[in-house]
Amino acid sequence: MADTPELLPKSREHFRNYLKAKKRDIFDAMREYNVGYGRPYAEFYRSNEVVDCIRSIYHNLDEKFGYLRIPEDFASPKRLVQTWKGFYDYLVSLDELFSDISTALETQFKTEHPDDYEQLIKAGFMYPPPLTAIDEIRQDLKTLLEHILEMEEVTEILDKIYGNTNGVKGLHLEKGKKEEIVDFNWRKDSFDIVIITALHDTEFEAILNLPIEFEDYHIDNDGTDYRKCNIGNTTVLVATDDVMGMAAAASLTTKLIAKFSPKYIIMAGIAGGVKDKDKSYGDILVARWSFNYDSGKYKYNLKKKQSIFEPNPEQIELSANLVTKVNHLKTNQELLKEIHDSFPVDRNNKQPNANLKVFVGPVSSGSAVIADEKKIDTIRAGNRKLIGLDMETYGVMYSAKSFSNEQLTKAISIKSISDFADQRKSDKYRRYAAYTSSNFIYQLILNELQNA
Repeated sequence: MADTPELLPKSREHFRNYLKAKKRDIFDAMREYNVGYGRPYAEFYRSNEVVDCIRSIYHNLDEKFGYLRIPEDFASPKRLVQTWKGFYDYLVSLDELFSDISTALETQFKTEHPDDYEQLIKAGFMYPPPLTAIDEIRQDLKTLLEHILEMEEVTEILDKIYGNTNGVKGLHLEKGKKEEIVDFNWRKDSFDIVIITALHDTEFEAILNLPIEFEDYHIDNDGTDYRKCNIGNTTVLVATDDVMGMAAAASLTTKLIAKFSPKYIIMAGIAGGVKDKDKSYGDILVARWSFNYDSGKYKYNLKKKQSIFEPNPEQIELSANLVTKVNHLKTNQELLKEIHDSFPVDRNNKQPNANLKVFVGPVSSGSAVIADEKKIDTIRAGNRKLIGLDMETYGVMYSAKSFSNEQLTKAISIKSISDFADQRKSDKYRRYAAYTSSNFIYQLILNELQNA
């Protein structure tokens, strides 16, 4: 059904024109602040909350408002007005956060640099430059929405919803009407657990082949492939964007936590193993620690006349209670044998004769597929007990650690060895590896997570 021009034509056009003119500047400023993963900026008072607000603004501008079509994007003009109002209220609620940060930084500067304090005030001190840019974006969006909510075609709808508002500045909601507002972080449903994969083929398919009934799950203007199901008494959403890499994994994780607030996010799929006499194809790797092996500094060495990479990775540790739950399951030899023996072997899908094992230890993520043993030796400098390599785990773990939500979502990466990241790298064990990963996750949910 096509957009209907006569429904809120002036306000919709005003919002569209603003985004057309400003959206690229907004997104560029937020990318400079590194919304995806990693932290190039210095830590400061309440910095985690600032990162959360940046992500909320960034993802909702990108996904929620789109072309403002009615009824495709919004069921009715009322729904669009409520969403604008929710967005405006959210931006207003951040006044306290930025004011508090400004006061704290000003006090700190006054204490540490008393001689320069007066000059700072005269110069109009607010925040460090990156934070100033973010708050300017917030204030700009707030002004835009305030203007839209004052437009006659919009105030008519506000009056019907909330009574005589006298415009947005005079809108004071009665206690009984608060539930009518659409929250800016509104989500269709909540799920106990979200399982994500980087790839549709092999990884996502392995989850969908579990002995569960799946239903398609659709969200308007959201390109992620979703399916929902129940495992025991647990509600589960499975999601993939079919894109490899830490940036994609971090973005997907942030979106899923914001929309669904799950208790757990589980990364499933395949990974490269670090070869030793104990590991075999299909063995399960649980990331006890995760780090980005690309994190560090290139420094020119005059003696060697070449750039030398000096690693400096941040290690993110798995939640202690999840370590305990995995350890309960990894010693269940009967269960592991059942997973091994139930895989449907054929000439294109190999399976090793070795018993299936579970390894819990450091897993490192980077920007490229590795097929070089010497590179693994270099990565081991970040953690000598390294058990595996992939391209997503650190992005997932970092995003969950950084996102402050009521549920305090915990992330865990459970991937299986499809190769050993060396010159003999091949695809013949990919399906077996995806199978052991997905089935171990299924058993973990049934046995350890569903009543947690």
